[in-house]
Amino acid sequence: MSPIRRTARSTPDSPTRGVRVARIARGLALAAALLCVAVGPARAVLIGPGNGTQNTSADPPADDPGLANVGTIGFHAGVYLGNRWVLTANHIAAADIQIAGQTFSEVPGSKHRLTTPGVGLADLKLIKFDGDPGLPSPNIATSPPNPNSVVLMYGNGRNRLSATTWQDPGGASHEGYQTGGGIALRWGDNRVAGSIAGSQVGTESYYTIFDQTGGTTSECQVVQGDSGGAAFYKRQGTWELSGIMFATLPYEEQPLDLALYGNGSVIADLSVYRAEILGVINTPTCSDGLDDDGDGLTDYPADPGCSSANDDDERDAALVCDNGVDEDGDGLFDWPADPGCDDSLDTSEHSSSLLCDDGLDNEGDGFTDFPADPECTSPTSPNEGPAPYVPVTSGLGSGLLMLLVGAMGGRRAPH
Repeated sequence: MSPIRRTARSTPDSPTRGVRVARIARGLALAAALLCVAVGPARAVLIGPGNGTQNTSADPPADDPGLANVGTIGFHAGVYLGNRWVLTANHIAAADIQIAGQTFSEVPGSKHRLTTPGVGLADLKLIKFDGDPGLPSPNIATSPPNPNSVVLMYGNGRNRLSATTWQDPGGASHEGYQTGGGIALRWGDNRVAGSIAGSQVGTESYYTIFDQTGGTTSECQVVQGDSGGAAFYKRQGTWELSGIMFATLPYEEQPLDLALYGNGSVIADLSVYRAEILGVINTPTCSDGLDDDGDGLTDYPADPGCSSANDDDERDAALVCDNGVDEDGDGLFDWPADPGCDDSLDTSEHSSSLLCDDGLDNEGDGFTDFPADPECTSPTSPNEGPAPYVPVTSGLGSGLLMLLVGAMGGRRAPH
């Protein structure tokens, strides 16, 4: 998406945050009037204070709001909400999620795009994945964070490079940083500067401003190129998930690889979407209309792994080929992924018709099936032994070779 181009050109020494906020508001109003309201996709957080390498996932804040619930989706981020559902920005491409040291794939057809009341589709989507990382569900905010309050922001962002100064088309100079040199999950904080109506950017939002002086301890800015990271807010002693980062407010014609003081970070206000989110993620797995376990069967009573419509798992521990466990150790599990399973009700992941997946040491070499038997390249390899070796005797004359060919009825001689 194209970034919002602000008509106001504030410099780092603008007198007050209120002046900068007013200029942003005027820029947004002008953009709306020109029917070009769009925001630059965001790339997590860049830290202003210090050397910019701090605040990674290995260095969580002392008062951790739940950073483990933020995972990476490709080069982007997403937030785990529970019941295998993840919330992220809609413009992020489909990919596996890596979270809590595990990797999960998207359940086909599970994407649910959220709606901004009275406006239309928001830049937010829910995706269901095929596994449970075992994380608690965060509290989703029931109201936006208070103005001027501090939010903690966490995402999968580009690293901060050297300090730089950039001159805008009007001749004003803006200090900040180059970005690049890899990415990392990193957290920072900032103060809420104001709100942005969904009618202007499609998604009900609030925003922060990247301050050069007088900012928070870990003053941060969302950088263009990535989205889906989380914003947490502590309300009356309890952390809540208050937003999803999805956009930036850059200067007019600002290059994409810069993070400049005076830039803004745009964060979706999840309190607006809370009811819709809970309505989706709280639907039982066995009545959500999805083939969650990938066996070609959907929900109760069609899927044998569902004991009822309220069952939250389409797998059943009592079903060998539908329990999510690799019983035969071939790296594959359940129907239809494991070739030893004839269907979800099969009682064994071995098959007598597969010599490399039948549970037997057919050649008597002390090794059984794939991957233990080195002669089995996969569970469906045709045999557990090497191909028969037929030596070729040197010195055969061409006449004798032709006699052999003729004796074989025209068949090609073995090599």
